[in-house]
Amino acid sequence: MTMMTDKLPEVNVNKSKSGLEVFLHPLVLNNISDSYTRAKFQSTGDVPRCIGALFGTQEGRKVILRTSFEMIYKMENNELIIDMDYVKEKLEQYVQVYKNYEILGWYSTGPGIIVGDEKIHRQLMDSGLNDSPLYMTCDCDIDDSVKELPITMAEAKMADDESIEWVSLGYAIETEISEHISVEEVSKGSGNEGENSQLAPQFAKMGQAVDMLNDHTHILINYLEAVKKNQVPKNHSLLRAIHGLTFQIPAIDSNKFRKDYANEQMDVKMVTQLASMTKGCQQLNELVEKYNVAYQKRGHGHMFY
Repeated sequence: MTMMTDKLPEVNVNKSKSGLEVFLHPLVLNNISDSYTRAKFQSTGDVPRCIGALFGTQEGRKVILRTSFEMIYKMENNELIIDMDYVKEKLEQYVQVYKNYEILGWYSTGPGIIVGDEKIHRQLMDSGLNDSPLYMTCDCDIDDSVKELPITMAEAKMADDESIEWVSLGYAIETEISEHISVEEVSKGSGNEGENSQLAPQFAKMGQAVDMLNDHTHILINYLEAVKKNQVPKNHSLLRAIHGLTFQIPAIDSNKFRKDYANEQMDVKMVTQLASMTKGCQQLNELVEKYNVAYQKRGHGHMFY
C-alpha cells in the first residue's frame, strides 16, 4: 500500500531557538529526487510518498547531512509502519564504509509536515537509532516559477503532555568541488555532452598540454636522429641538456606501472560505459514520458511504465 500526502492537512510549525546549525549536501537532494522520479514512473495513479533516512555527522550543535537512503514501509490501519530491520541492515552497510556517519533524521516528499508525521517520528526515536532525529520535507511536485528550494527542516520538541511540537530549523547548502561538478553534470540532463561544463575547459587545457609535449618530444627525437646521421653538427651543450632531461623522466617500464595503468584504463572504460548507460536510460525515460503524454491526449488506454 502507498500513502498520499495531498489528502492530509499540514501542521503549523514554529521557529526553533535551539541554535542548531544544519548543513545540507546536494547528494541528499539527488537521492530524494531519484526516489521520487522512480515512484512517479512506476505508479499508475497518484505518486506514493517517499520516505528515507538522513545520514551524516554531528559535531556539537553542527549537523552535516551528507547522504540519504530510502526506507521501506507498509500501511497498517492507515498508519505508516517503517521496516526497521531494513533500516538497521542499511545502517550496518553504511558504517562499514563511513565509520563516523550516523542516522541524524528522516525525510519525506510532500509540501510540508502533515498530520501523522509525529507517529513516524516516534518510530525512529523508539528504534534507538537517534533519540532526537531531524525531519526534512521536500516538495518534488513544483513548477518552474519557484525560486527557493521547497524544503522544510524541523526538529521535534516534547510538550508537557508528551505530544510532539514541530519547530523549524534554518539550513545551509554545503558542497565540495566534486559534488559541485557532479550536480552540474546531472542538472544538464539531456543537453549536449560537455556543453557549458566545468570539466570541458580542464580537459581542453590538458589535451593542449599533452599535444605540446608530444610536439616538443618529436622535435628532440628528429634532432637526435639528424645528429646520428651526421646531417647536422653536434651541439654538445644541447646534447647534455637533452641527456639531463631524460633523467628527469620517471622510469615507467615496470610491472607495477603496467598493472596500475591497466587498472586505471579499466576504471576509465567502466565509468565511460556507466555514463553511456545512464544517458541511454534517461533518454528512454524521456521517450516513454512523451509517448504516454501523446497517447493520453489521444484517449488511448495503453501506456508504458
